[in-house]
Amino acid sequence: MRFYPATLTPDERSGFTVTFRDVPEAITEGDNRREALLHAKDALESALVMYLSERRSLPKNSEPRSGEVMVPVTRIRRSMTLLNARVDHSVRKTRNVGP
Repeated sequence: MRFYPATLTPDERSGFTVTFRDVPEAITEGDNRREALLHAKDALESALVMYLSERRSLPKNSEPRSGEVMVPVTRIRRSMTLLNARVDHSVRKTRNVGP
């Protein structure tokens, strides 16, 4: 299982904003810490699936800095398997096309 460091920033209007320095596309918020971390996991996994669908390498996960929280990635493996199956299917279709 992979973990990425997240920063929870208190926000007067919405509880907490969550950002990931390794995955800048993953930004979310929650009314409280628990909710923010649940949303953070979803935002992180969605951003990583976007990387995969665009055939970009996943960002390396850094060591946590003081005050950061490590957020696990659990569903990405399933998404990687599905994406690889689609890519493999695409390659086979291309190879079968001939003159």
